[in-house]
Amino acid sequence: MAHGSRFTLDRCIRRYDGNRGVRSFTCRDQFLATAFAQLTYRESLRDIEACLGAVPDKLWAMGLCTTVS
Repeated sequence: MAHGSRFTLDRCIRRYDGNRGVRSFTCRDQFLATAFAQLTYRESLRDIEACLGAVPDKLWAMGLCTTVS
């Protein structure tokens, strides 16, 4: 995820008010989970959740601040 610009993503989220009404799973977290799913060829939401839930300690290193459920 280091290749993407965090500043650009945060600017787009602010511009379109993407986090309005968000309780815990922010737009940035959703983008990171979706990018992870695309890069690892995940085929379903259950597959994404199982893979990200298998090693919750390493989610912080990827940039996810919350657990994916």
